[in-house]
Amino acid sequence: MPVLADTATGSLVVRQFLRVADEHRFEAIAYCVMPDHFHALVVGREAESDFTEMVRRWKQITGYEWKHSGHRNALWQAGYFDRILREHDATEAVVRYIVANPLRAGLVTDIRDYALVGSGPYDLEALLASSLDWYPR
Repeated sequence: MPVLADTATGSLVVRQFLRVADEHRFEAIAYCVMPDHFHALVVGREAESDFTEMVRRWKQITGYEWKHSGHRNALWQAGYFDRILREHDATEAVVRYIVANPLRAGLVTDIRDYALVGSGPYDLEALLASSLDWYPR
């Protein structure tokens, strides 16, 4: 269901994602809230950074807020898909792939018009600077 198409819900998801990522010692390099799913690239800042725990806590917090705002259905499906970047994966190209999702989906013609895309440490123009292309296998 496209529950994340609502800007208020998408903003909640982003706000909590950035907060929980920081609490679990992750840098949120890029994120994009799509109407029915979420993309992100995070990097652990410490050896103890626990990705599984970060995602569990983020889904718990946002799911709780979603339910207590009057919704009956769950915000998130069980599980998620993750991928560890390899040495041959250009980080800049992965960032561009994440940020360009709304363009590929036809939601906007200029990514600057999409409110639910960004980064913790970088501004949108820095994210858009890469000209490299990458697609998941």
